[in-house]
Amino acid sequence: MNVIEEQIVFPCGSLKLSGILAYPESKEPEKAVLLCSPHPHFAGDMENNVIQNLANYFANDSLTLRFNYRGVGTSEIDLPSDLSVFDYWQQVEDNMDYNDAIEDVSAAANELTRNASDLPLIIIGYSFGVATGFKYGMENKSESILIGIAPPLGKVDFVFLKSCNQPCMVISGKEDFLYTSENLEQFCDSCSDIATIDIWDKSDHFFRGEEEKLAIAIDSFIQENI
Repeated sequence: MNVIEEQIVFPCGSLKLSGILAYPESKEPEKAVLLCSPHPHFAGDMENNVIQNLANYFANDSLTLRFNYRGVGTSEIDLPSDLSVFDYWQQVEDNMDYNDAIEDVSAAANELTRNASDLPLIIIGYSFGVATGFKYGMENKSESILIGIAPPLGKVDFVFLKSCNQPCMVISGKEDFLYTSENLEQFCDSCSDIATIDIWDKSDHFFRGEEEKLAIAIDSFIQENI
């Protein structure tokens, strides 16, 4: 299946963020897929191996949007003259203040749904993107399916998922540097009973060489719940 990619710019408040829309050339998309990247200090851009491969996979039958957070790539950011982009994102991590990043996700979701009409919405987050994507999906109570890959176990409080009534799947690897049985137990306790937690014994945080396996597992869950 041939896929069309369009580089786009879309508004986020007074900023302009960059992204790539991808969709099948010769058929109507069946769903809309929003892809939320990892933290910018940890390969967190729209060219990340997991994000890019998922975009390519789902663009065969879906309208997909991957994007860069503010200050990443050509996405704009407004900072005081004495604060670098690197230091800004370090403060985000240190303070666990994800409000700006969630605003970026919201802007991307608005752009995707503007182009997707009434297609079912799938939000896929990877690492830091699990926190930003899931928080956006829960706060907006959208009729979406939530997919999380390698959530930041032990770093982010996911207690907000306790009230989740949307189809939700999380994939994590036992070789992930954030994985411990205690962190996993804490995460599972935070989730509602509706969440599907899939632990891969030999996978680490980066899923290199397993991108296709990830896409197939996610696609199977989506088809069961769409």
